[in-house]
Amino acid sequence: MPLSLLPDDPAHIAAILGALPGNFLLLLPDAPTYTIVAMSAELLAQTGREAAQVVGQSVFVAYPENEAESTNSGPAQMRTALEATLRDHQPHELPLVRYDVPAPDGRFEERYWSGRSKPVLDAQGEVLYLLFTSLDLTTQQRAEREQQAREQAEQRAHELEARVQERTRQIQEQGQRLERLFMQAPAAICILGGPDLVFELVNPIYQQFFPERQLLGKPLLEALPELTDHAAYHTMRRVFDSGETNAQQALHTPLARTTDGVLEDRYFNYVQQPRYDEQGRVDGVLVFGFEVTEQVQAHRLVEASEQQVRTLVDNAPFLMGLYVGPELRFHLANQAMLDGLGKGPDVIGQRYIDVVPEMESYGVIEQMHQVLATGQALHLRDQQLEVVMQGTPQTFCYNYSFIPLRDAEGQVYGLLNTAVDVTDLKLANEQLRRTNADLDNFIYTASHDLKAPISNIEGLLIELREHLPEGGPGAAVVPQLLELMQNAVERFQLTIAQLTDLTRLQQAHAQPPEPVDVAELVEAVRLDLAPQLAAAGARLEVAVSACPTLSFSPKNLRSVIYNLLSNAVKYRHPDRAPHVRLHCRPGRGSAVLEVQDNGLGLSEAQLPKLFGMFQRLHTHVEGSGLGLYMVKKIVDNAGGTIAVESQAGVGTTVTVHLPA
Repeated sequence: MPLSLLPDDPAHIAAILGALPGNFLLLLPDAPTYTIVAMSAELLAQTGREAAQVVGQSVFVAYPENEAESTNSGPAQMRTALEATLRDHQPHELPLVRYDVPAPDGRFEERYWSGRSKPVLDAQGEVLYLLFTSLDLTTQQRAEREQQAREQAEQRAHELEARVQERTRQIQEQGQRLERLFMQAPAAICILGGPDLVFELVNPIYQQFFPERQLLGKPLLEALPELTDHAAYHTMRRVFDSGETNAQQALHTPLARTTDGVLEDRYFNYVQQPRYDEQGRVDGVLVFGFEVTEQVQAHRLVEASEQQVRTLVDNAPFLMGLYVGPELRFHLANQAMLDGLGKGPDVIGQRYIDVVPEMESYGVIEQMHQVLATGQALHLRDQQLEVVMQGTPQTFCYNYSFIPLRDAEGQVYGLLNTAVDVTDLKLANEQLRRTNADLDNFIYTASHDLKAPISNIEGLLIELREHLPEGGPGAAVVPQLLELMQNAVERFQLTIAQLTDLTRLQQAHAQPPEPVDVAELVEAVRLDLAPQLAAAGARLEVAVSACPTLSFSPKNLRSVIYNLLSNAVKYRHPDRAPHVRLHCRPGRGSAVLEVQDNGLGLSEAQLPKLFGMFQRLHTHVEGSGLGLYMVKKIVDNAGGTIAVESQAGVGTTVTVHLPA
């Protein structure tokens, strides 16, 4: 192999290199320079160099890194290998490195090499030279890369084909799903193709509007000739020609009834959408229709109802006004409101405070702004207001309501104000209260004044029985007459007692509420009823821990519980021992008392009479017929409710709702 050698001691150098094959460099171990001593002609040729250009120079000057190389280039790896060989006195391999060489056109040609760095030692074992051999692997590397590229291309082709197949499957599935969606959709859907608008798809809901008609495959006007002059056809035609979507609300479309073929008015919301082909041209129309006949009819009813409501509002006998915005400007005022304020219709649009400034002194303006800010309604009873009527101040009594008005988002935008003039009612109630008080005084006086004479008559009857001689004239009739007189006296006494109870009930209405320990009150009632419970062998079950305290008149609450428990024992069934349950539980805004028994019960015909005054539905038990009447009056006066469920021969449940 021809070599280029340095002029000094060429024979010695040739002896060292004579047996070396392939490409090689012989370098001095003068790190970091690594001067080239000799290199093979083959390597010179492969790297495009002349011996005179490189021999005697540093290998990294003769073969510097070029722009095409990375930081992990051939020279960089070669330096690492030379340093390792010089340090360890052992060969070092470079399996594959890239080093581009100049091409004839001045550009660099991509080349790949394998290399091996080997020490040449002298007799003392010191490194005399570094021998670097290399092998050009460019052809092999290119072949491997081409093979790899072919394999990658084939892989990509397979992947592309798989993706195409998968996409085709997905498109087919999407088409099937879309068709199922159209066919199952709760709207009327059809697809019309081509300039003649031929039916390509008709879902069941669309088809049911045209029973017993063949639509698929037919042009629109051939299948439905009645649409020739209808707006639905003209807008569809325009969608196909222009490519612009059309939406139609509540379109009037007369359709034939399935029963007799008579046309009836139907209304539809339509969306007509253009369909495009692969070139982006309109090739059909998609129609989505929703029948809104019921909504249209309901809307018309609402409009009619709104007109009726406005008429009712305008003619309402109470005052009604509607104010909007933060300044509370008049938006509506009925005639009663205008008359009550002594104003005309020109108040609409004006601020409330400007129209009725005198209301500020009553706190009305402040209350209205409070409702506007909090959104909480406000109700006021028996408000005394002085209103100027035709220049004359007059005092009226009103029941007010301020009610917030909200928009679709729930925001308060105004107030609805109603005011009922209760001046006359209040005066009438005052007069009624005075009359009731007079009546109570009369009943009390009458019952009190009659007790003594009746007691005297009863005493006289007793004396008469003791002093009448036996066997005298009329001896057979006298005892009977005395018995009748005694019964009349007792009935008179019972009537007086009932009148006294009524007076007490009227007085009990005025009892103020206070916290009542329910368990303690029930126990007191149970002790009072202990003789009755024991005589009847009754079992009383009490569960009131869920509502330990109630705000109520103690005397009235005791009367309610006493009467309900007493009746449950009094009207027991003769064939079984009484079992009475008294439960109390919290309800929605109320406390619920429930008394359940297994007694005689009542029929449906008896229930409406249960709370009547002096009503006695079971005459075998003594009583005045006022107990349940008094219970209902107490509950009603407190703003509560009482309800009864009963079945004859089974038992009765009385449920009382008391305001919490």
